[in-house]
Amino acid sequence: MDFDRYVEVFNEGDDDVLVNDWFTDDTVYIGGNRKIEGKEAWRGFLKFAHDGVREIFRPQNLFEKEDGFFCEVDMDFHVLKARSDFPFGPVAPGDMLTVKFFVIYKVRDGRLCELKSATWPVNHGVSRIPRLGGSHAGQKAAFQSYTAAFHAHDYERFGKFYTDDVVLEAGEAAPIQGREAVLNYHKTLFDRVDEDMRESAVEATDERITIEGMARFTARQDVPDFAFGALEQDESREMKLRTDYDLKEGLISRIKTAKKGK
Repeated sequence: MDFDRYVEVFNEGDDDVLVNDWFTDDTVYIGGNRKIEGKEAWRGFLKFAHDGVREIFRPQNLFEKEDGFFCEVDMDFHVLKARSDFPFGPVAPGDMLTVKFFVIYKVRDGRLCELKSATWPVNHGVSRIPRLGGSHAGQKAAFQSYTAAFHAHDYERFGKFYTDDVVLEAGEAAPIQGREAVLNYHKTLFDRVDEDMRESAVEATDERITIEGMARFTARQDVPDFAFGALEQDESREMKLRTDYDLKEGLISRIKTAKKGK
């Protein structure tokens, strides 16, 4: 069994592909006070655990046995929606937690048939990576968590993704510098304007994340200073936007949003 490829598939976030291609029908999982028997029960548990949460697998040590593997792994959980029932405690969009797992994997005929796991407390003894850096799978998952907090208007949580001296350049408005100033700009904007953003493309490197998509802005009151042209109360405007997020040590240091095309 190609364990490296298993990790890649795991991090792609498609539980159906993962379970169909990598587990036997009689898979057994044992961890803590939980025992799960059978492929479909295992699929159901993964879908429950990953509902609104992206889980990223970062192996720390791997030992191959005659019939399987033993792995020390730091699992990053990037939260996209509020979960009061999350197995490691209540979470909200924008949260990230890391849990160290020790897992024995048993393999039969090239597929996983048994997993036995133990965990340490959340964020205890784990390795750290830049919040928006590291593997691209983890970086994109973290960015999804950021945008979820942003659209939830959770300023405390999405503000944690910014450097202290972050700069915002939006449309024709003057640049805004500093985390608190950028957060205050968004608070003032969202008090007056509703935004609906539909992303169509995301590109990511360790230095920059770029998104493109269609945005629809609807004013709840007159907004003469709107960055993309004055809006009157109840007026809606749709436009194609491109936003570049420059990164410094895994945090957003510059945001530049501009209209794309006419």
